[in-house]
Amino acid sequence: MFSWLKARSPESRQARSGVRDRWGGWASVALILAVILVPPALIRGQREPMRFDDRHLRQLQTLQPEYVFVGSSTLLSRIDPARIGTLRPGTHAYLLGEVGSMSALWYLWVKNSLLPSGVRPKVLFIHFRDTELTDPIDETGSVVGQEKIARNRVGDERLFDRVMGYHKGVIGRLREGLLRLYPIQETWRKSGLWLIDGIGFFAASPEYRVYLRKRLFGSDPITSDEAAEVVAERGRFKARLAGEIFSSANQRVLKGKGGLTGGADERLDFSARLEHAFLPELVRLGKEVAARVIFVRMEPRPPMDDSSLTESGAMGDYQAALRGYLAREGVELHDFNDERAFKFDMYLDGGHIKPEFRSFYTERFVERLSEAFR
Repeated sequence: MFSWLKARSPESRQARSGVRDRWGGWASVALILAVILVPPALIRGQREPMRFDDRHLRQLQTLQPEYVFVGSSTLLSRIDPARIGTLRPGTHAYLLGEVGSMSALWYLWVKNSLLPSGVRPKVLFIHFRDTELTDPIDETGSVVGQEKIARNRVGDERLFDRVMGYHKGVIGRLREGLLRLYPIQETWRKSGLWLIDGIGFFAASPEYRVYLRKRLFGSDPITSDEAAEVVAERGRFKARLAGEIFSSANQRVLKGKGGLTGGADERLDFSARLEHAFLPELVRLGKEVAARVIFVRMEPRPPMDDSSLTESGAMGDYQAALRGYLAREGVELHDFNDERAFKFDMYLDGGHIKPEFRSFYTERFVERLSEAFR
């Protein structure tokens, strides 16, 4: 009886009410988190099944090039394979390159495309900037980067996984998991950038406003020629922005910034990075597939007054260690950091050459490495 009275007491009812309030509070928090976190995870674009992309392999087998170049978009902006064919008639060159590719993809291309293609070029050129040869994790963290890697893997890539696993660390693995869970955080960028560009184009182009009005409210369908002209006009608009607003004349000159900042940066410790990089395998595979392997260090854009870039002591030590390693391995290194033929105005940005100077750059490259093109 006393226990029944105690259960009916105000204190007991208040305690049960407090428990319900606490559980209700946690349920509210859980509901709010679910509303915030679950919908973005459900937004996923359509993706093709991941399978090996044999495009490079097939093109290599078709072309049978004497010269193969490996590198990123900085390489693509510099070397014109067709121009090499005119400078050295009867020969072919092929670029194993792609925008946003770094040493992780370079290794996979050489291993899974060049080696099995059966092509044995006279020279394999591997182009890099500063510490890229020992920075395997670069350009691999995004959804796009992960998809590129997945399309160039073949079977069990134990060495690849070991090297990449060493550099990911706890934070890298967490970020990779979040990217798999929320791919929208990367895939939104193309649509977002297109929308931002479109707002500026809408304000600047009366023709585009007419086109949109016709497309949205007109009774006649848009023709393919009209759509193509709008795309071309949009390209001209962006070119004007680059040439008039973001031209080299409107940029400040930053002198004395050669190489990376921070002498204690671990990226500049060549001996410590070598064991956990793809460089040794690039050397080994390169000597297996080509008669000659040449590593090419690409130059950065010089200052606006075309004065010499100063290189930090740490970067100088790194390059000396790299040069010594490659010499011991029996492969060559050509450093274009001392090249004076390329002027500030020839560059789109800190690393890429303007399209109109690509042919000139190729000519100078062949001239400087003429012994390799005999």
